[in-house]
Amino acid sequence: MKGSEGGRMTERYDAAPPAAGGADGFNMVWVVFGETIRDEVMEALDDCDVPFYSVWRDVLARDNEGEGTRWDDAVFPGKNWMVQFVCDDARLDDAMSALSRLLQDPFIAQSGIRLYANRAARLL
Repeated sequence: MKGSEGGRMTERYDAAPPAAGGADGFNMVWVVFGETIRDEVMEALDDCDVPFYSVWRDVLARDNEGEGTRWDDAVFPGKNWMVQFVCDDARLDDAMSALSRLLQDPFIAQSGIRLYANRAARLL
């Protein structure tokens, strides 16, 4: 079902749910990034017309292999945000491209963006 919300086209996945694990499933996408680049990341996702996403603020992270620990204290300052959304393959490609372009900025690259995706199906 497609509709208009505030002049923007929105897309809702409220048709019959695709079969679990089937080829008609969607991508469940997770984006994790430093809170200092939240505006840039959110703008990039909005520019990709991601119709709906959930946001977790104040996400703490432990990095045992690098220097990405964000514990919001004097030793490991900062926090992450995490965004989750469901999309088709084309929108996932758009989001990956947009976020990759952001990483060309040295400050954003240092802050870090991680994108993970797996196939998902709506069950209810």
